[in-house]
Amino acid sequence: MEKPVKFLNKENQHLFGIIHVPENNSNLNKKEGVILVHSGGAGRIGYGCQHVHYARQLCSEGFYVLRFDPHGMGDSEGVIPNCSWSSFWSNIQTGLYIDDVMVAIDFFVREENIKNITLMGLCSGALSALLSTEEDNRVDALILLEMPVLLDDPSIDYQGKIPVSIYRSHLIKKILSFESWKKFLTLKTNYRHILRLAYTWIKKEIKRSKSTDDNRKLLNPDRPDFNKYVLSSFMSFVNRKKRVLFIYGTNGRSLKEFQDEFQTKYLSPNDKYNSFYDVYTIERANHQLTQRKWQDDAIKKSIEWLKNRE
Repeated sequence: MEKPVKFLNKENQHLFGIIHVPENNSNLNKKEGVILVHSGGAGRIGYGCQHVHYARQLCSEGFYVLRFDPHGMGDSEGVIPNCSWSSFWSNIQTGLYIDDVMVAIDFFVREENIKNITLMGLCSGALSALLSTEEDNRVDALILLEMPVLLDDPSIDYQGKIPVSIYRSHLIKKILSFESWKKFLTLKTNYRHILRLAYTWIKKEIKRSKSTDDNRKLLNPDRPDFNKYVLSSFMSFVNRKKRVLFIYGTNGRSLKEFQDEFQTKYLSPNDKYNSFYDVYTIERANHQLTQRKWQDDAIKKSIEWLKNRE
């Protein structure tokens, strides 16, 4: 069964999605759920409708599946940042849709009584999935397809939701706005949102101050375009004994940068990571896995991995 759903994000914007409910789920006490995280501009459908294909294949194997449009895309409310295309992609790569993924988890767990959550995403969707795990420890496994580790725009930095330049501009406008002060003084301001941003900033500063010298070196790599949040989120996730499956096409643009800038430099030298991640490659597949045979290969491997992981 496929049913349309709507749920609110933290900005009170309605997000639209589809839940796939399996007919052959034999173990109702151990509901396995997979959330297909948007792939940048493709939303809940995915490039070449592959999210629909993945969801139906997973559902036929007994998994509950949620695929949804983040704010500003598809049928969901909201707008995307007013910035260049490369900045928009780097904005996603550094956490634009983390909050939407987290509320999707909240809704999915509550709506279907899900016991185990896996996040699965392609390209920037893989990054949104990975980065979300640092904020939400309910995720049990990650399937990351064609995940880039280099930023399209290295000037971008994470500020909770939006790029630094846009964040500062937005903040200045808010401070100088008569309407903002009016809302603040008449108790109409979203104080919870302000407190949440402050809490997030304080938590990150405390975490940064407690980092060891080795971790500081790891999280400040030589390349300015290396996405340091990939490393910090991965370390946080596997340190909780969770598993990750990386899937890449051999003709995709992300495989070489993953191997050279992430796996060789940070994963291979550290034996403690080896048992918590697997890498699977699809011969001749491109970055977006556009051919159905590549999609079939990816979802077949994903289902096999999910059923056999410890």
